[in-house]
Amino acid sequence: MPKTSYRAVEETKNKMLAYLAECSDSRQPAQVSIDAMAADLGLTRHRVIHARDELLLEGCVQTIPQYSEMGARMPNGYRITPFGRARLRKARLETTGLAGVEGSPQCRK
Repeated sequence: MPKTSYRAVEETKNKMLAYLAECSDSRQPAQVSIDAMAADLGLTRHRVIHARDELLLEGCVQTIPQYSEMGARMPNGYRITPFGRARLRKARLETTGLAGVEGSPQCRK
């Protein structure tokens, strides 16, 4: 199996954070299954699980178990933590090329 570069793994995690941010409401966690994330992001199920586990370990995402009214298990809810929001903001700045530019939030003192 070929190794995945560090940059590719980081891009996958940032893509997943952005996806969860789009799916979630400020009050409600994003309720998405692994298969749905894999299909929407164009990734394999294994890469989504790996990225999710790394985001959980880094403290960027919180998993919230979800149950229906009848008690049946539903897909997990994912809430982005403040640390995850900061990481997402930083990734967006780097992507748009504003990191280190005068007037960007990182440069203000």
